[in-house]
Amino acid sequence: MSYNFYSLDTLLSDWYADAPKGSDLMAATPEAFPAVVAAKRARLTELLGLEKLCALGPVGETRFLWVQEHEGYRIWSYDLDLLPDLALPFYLLSPDQPNGKTLLYLNGHGPGVAALIPGKDGEETDSLPVQFAKAGYAVILPELVGFGPSIFDSHLNPEERGCTAIAKHLLLHGTTLAGLRVLECERLLDVVGQVAPHIPMEKIASYGMSGGAMLNSYLFALEPRLDAAIIANYPNTFEKSILAMHHCLCNYVPGILDLGDMAQIIALGAPKPLLISAGTVDPIFPLEGTEICWADLEKVYTKLGAREKCELELFEGGHEISNARVFGFLEKQF
Repeated sequence: MSYNFYSLDTLLSDWYADAPKGSDLMAATPEAFPAVVAAKRARLTELLGLEKLCALGPVGETRFLWVQEHEGYRIWSYDLDLLPDLALPFYLLSPDQPNGKTLLYLNGHGPGVAALIPGKDGEETDSLPVQFAKAGYAVILPELVGFGPSIFDSHLNPEERGCTAIAKHLLLHGTTLAGLRVLECERLLDVVGQVAPHIPMEKIASYGMSGGAMLNSYLFALEPRLDAAIIANYPNTFEKSILAMHHCLCNYVPGILDLGDMAQIIALGAPKPLLISAGTVDPIFPLEGTEICWADLEKVYTKLGAREKCELELFEGGHEISNARVFGFLEKQF
């Protein structure tokens, strides 16, 4: 077999192998860990482009739209003026028998969170957010930019009007779609307690699957108001997943490998309780990468004396939701 001297395989694989990928975090002693984390959080904020996004303008007003009654819970609909000329739709699920805790639910690619709640005709659904509400959790459901109705209408290619078109524009401005979604969640957490006092904000966990899990990883690392996280069908290595096959452009943050691989980004939230959930035959986040990521996370939590706060669920399935361990984890850790 002849060698292709024009291929980038060796160059790029060697470059990835030599990238820091959070080696300083993995090597830090428990005493040095907080200082390393603080520096990395500041750098992550910079890489996501959050300062540039915040500079576009302050958060605006929140508008109440409607409320629906369902068996065991209510759904409240709002719009938030996130930035000038950009509104964020969001829903709040308020349980009839609250347990005093709140779930921030982050959906992945698809039709958006409106598909996860009953329609205005009253038709019921058994989606995971509804299950959370019926179990006593208040649920915050943001309609994340690039998913559902939040698209770039004027882009010439209709198939790219979601993440791809938006991410291209943001990258040219030196910021990222991941950063814009982080900003959405941070500003949403700022206003929910003000406009909806029936939603408890003292204890908040986050759930994210796939694209929502990518966002959940960054929020778990950066957001002090999140007390626990469930990150499903995403934790892996960039080499085995994001760089190995086609993935949405929203997954790419320039310079992230200097800061850490997926495990080291997530580990910035340690020692808060964490559940990693993954299908053993997930075709786009392969099991091999999940196990590497988990091994690094386990090392960090063990080093911090918090091994019992970090859990792994491997279920027989592909790129799909499993709730087999979710409620038990929340009851135990949260």
